Amino acid sequence: AVSNQMNYGPSEQRAAIKNIAVTDTIPEGATIVGEVEAERCHRNWNDEPPGEIALRIDLQLSAYGSGADGIANVEYGSKGLSSLGQNCWKIHSAKAIAYVLANPAT
Repeated sequence: AVSNQMNYGPSEQRAAIKNIAVTDTIPEGATIVGEVEAERCHRNWNDEPPGEIALRIDLQLSAYGSGADGIANVEYGSKGLSSLGQNCWKIHSAKAIAYVLANPAT
């Protein structure tokens, strides 16, 4: 399903942004939790499309929900007119690897 919102409240969003690190690579000694993905629908071509920041926050929320400490190797993409069947002008997506640190900072 393509969604513009995740089911998290403002306090959970703040906690995810604060506590889930975004790194270029997986830190040494970290354990991979798995891949997290996010999609946002750009329904009206006149509206501003969802940006990378919104998608990154969605990834952080997914990682936070899985108990991860961070995400790495973030990749962004989009699907064009093939998305019309999902009532979207374009679907913007992101994926990353969620990980847990060996000795997380307290």
